[in-house]
Amino acid sequence: MVYMVMSLNWIGNRMRVIYSAIRFLAIMAICDSCKTEAPPLPPDNSNRFEILWKTPITYGPGVLGLNPILYDSLVIVNTEYELYDDFAAILFIDTTNGAVVDTWSDYIDGTTLYTSNKFYHEDDYLVLHTMRSTDVLNLKTRQRQWASTTNRNQSAFLNGDSGYIYTSHNIGTKTATVERTPIHQENWETVYSFTANGAMRPFFDGFGFASLPNGDQILLWQNRVSFPTSQLEIFAFNLTADTLLWRNRDFPGFELLFPPLVYQGKVYGPFIDSIYCLDLETGQTLWLKNIEPSFGPSFEPFGIVYMGIYNNQLLIKSNRSGMLYATTKTGSVNKVVEGYPEGNGEGEFSYWQGKLYFNSGLELAVTDIATGENLVTPANLGELADIDIYSSITVDPDNGKLYFQDGYFLYCVRQPKNL
Repeated sequence: MVYMVMSLNWIGNRMRVIYSAIRFLAIMAICDSCKTEAPPLPPDNSNRFEILWKTPITYGPGVLGLNPILYDSLVIVNTEYELYDDFAAILFIDTTNGAVVDTWSDYIDGTTLYTSNKFYHEDDYLVLHTMRSTDVLNLKTRQRQWASTTNRNQSAFLNGDSGYIYTSHNIGTKTATVERTPIHQENWETVYSFTANGAMRPFFDGFGFASLPNGDQILLWQNRVSFPTSQLEIFAFNLTADTLLWRNRDFPGFELLFPPLVYQGKVYGPFIDSIYCLDLETGQTLWLKNIEPSFGPSFEPFGIVYMGIYNNQLLIKSNRSGMLYATTKTGSVNKVVEGYPEGNGEGEFSYWQGKLYFNSGLELAVTDIATGENLVTPANLGELADIDIYSSITVDPDNGKLYFQDGYFLYCVRQPKNL
């Protein structure tokens, strides 16, 4: 009898286990029949350029103007037209979300297209320059610091260094002057005055800056002569000694605005289809190298667009497809790396972590300085593939975010993580 009871208990327990298993399988079958497909994972864009935000800079036609300027937590651009109830306003935009936090348009005598060399930024000040006026904006207060107008023939271009801004004036057709003022207050003074003999009509622009081994500060500029014959001259003025250091007249021909570069006691710049090298102390021409044959053929006239000195080499981007590397000592071409969009750009090279960022033929280009390779490819271009860029590329040094504008929007862009 005991055995039968134990057997019946065992059978009962066994049946309960089997029942529980069957019930579990039934429930699972019902759940499976009701289950919906999981949504697909979003595409991995971490290895592509990605637009974080974009902010309109016009409500009408496309605009040209300021290359984006970073100041504290803001990025600063401008518009040519009426926007946010201001005409041709300077826009202060929050870098975190693209919101316009303030505007400014208190020009003393109108505005212009503030492309390269028509504005200058140093510390808390932004200088906006036209052929008739100069407006200096205090970025901390977002108010006018000072402004001035002139009745003389003022150059549209300016540059600055060490707390001063520099421009030039023409008096009649025979006299050109270099003028400067402290950036924080209006106090224009004549640095140098030049009156030409004969038929020459001087025109000064393209300012560069250097120092001699003894510490004397040197101001460099171009005299671009187009009448009666074309001529490029380079002047060097010793600001410390208040005297002209030298004047180089070795280059017959007309060259566009390009401030001279100074590196290890040498002065470099483009001249038509060549690059030149001068001695900083004497102004002697050390060499002139024709670099056009090193680039591929093109239907467009040859022109040098960007020029910089990195790792003891000259890096030169023309309006053709290659990036040229040349020695600073002799100008000999080391290599030309293809793979860049043809065409001109705006602004200058921007440097960040061993790379150069610039606008090449309205497209983003990023040069790996070590190899010369363009790191922008169709595979990683992402959302930027259909955007024409009309400004320089400004890189946030803290996080590598890129800022540029296409004439309609200001963009904030994240770089690929593997760039």
